[in-house]
Amino acid sequence: MHSLLADNPGYSLYTCGHSLGAALSTLFGFYAAAHEQTHTLLREPVRIVSIASPYVGNANFLLAFQSLERSGRLQHLRIANAEDVVTLMPVVGPKIGIISPIAAMAGGVANVYKHCGMKLQMKRKEYVNGKIFRISYPQDQSSDESYANEITMLMEDGKNFILSLKKVVKNEAKTVAGYHSCEEYERRLNIIKDDIGSNTLSGLYKDKSIVGNILDVGYKPVVMATTKDHITRISGSKTIKQKIFGRESAKE
Repeated sequence: MHSLLADNPGYSLYTCGHSLGAALSTLFGFYAAAHEQTHTLLREPVRIVSIASPYVGNANFLLAFQSLERSGRLQHLRIANAEDVVTLMPVVGPKIGIISPIAAMAGGVANVYKHCGMKLQMKRKEYVNGKIFRISYPQDQSSDESYANEITMLMEDGKNFILSLKKVVKNEAKTVAGYHSCEEYERRLNIIKDDIGSNTLSGLYKDKSIVGNILDVGYKPVVMATTKDHITRISGSKTIKQKIFGRESAKE
């Protein structure tokens, strides 16, 4: 790779894949961006476009990934169908999140597996904004709001996982498999292309309404590591209780 870049100055480096290929492209992009020689040869970030990727790493991997994004070496567009169970694999986090949200929060399940990069999620039905897609970026636990949002999305993934399992039980496995197909991803991307056509990946990375201050130079991420940390945070926060359990539980 480095010899090709050296022989062809001015070129950019993109890596793309679907499913297992998406996971491998994420790992390749990460290690390429971390390599000093790659950084010397490229004028732009290494860019990953992953489609239907399972989880690749844990919280420590995410922190290392964001460090490369923060330094301008790496960008990642992760495209996922909301109903695609492969994007929820391994399923430890989603399963516990849907069965017991309290256990998910107190036990720090969200620390087990972490997706990374800019997420473009599409689904069959519209979100509250009237569109079938939304763009998000993984936040840390520096605020109660971001922590509550993290758990909310964990629970939502769990619900999607359970709904897909129900379809399998009802002999609708072909439908579930279809959510993971390249054809279905292409169909949904064609639907939203006019809405997202003016966006660039670099532009999304500069959008504070999406990334917050996570990518600011010198930013120090906050990650709770112990069960005690999570319980203390949850029990002492009206914001988290209101966001997760509803307004009634947030009342004193």
